[in-house]
Amino acid sequence: MKKNDYLTSTDRLNKQIELDNLALEQAEKFYNDQLDIANAFHQDTIEIERRRDQEIGKILDARFDHYRSLNEGLKKRP
Repeated sequence: MKKNDYLTSTDRLNKQIELDNLALEQAEKFYNDQLDIANAFHQDTIEIERRRDQEIGKILDARFDHYRSLNEGLKKRP
């Protein structure tokens, strides 16, 4: 994410959370499409599901970290 000197740290975290949500939606769509294709051709889906779970897990972890940072920043405000 490009640093914007006019955004507060809270604004930056909110933007990053928006990007995390978008990445999550795109990853879910991608893997759902992959699973649909594999199922249509009666292929094993275990490997696709494993990769999906890993990728979505990474995105969820990052989003959680951003939410936690946002909450900590809000607690420190006067």
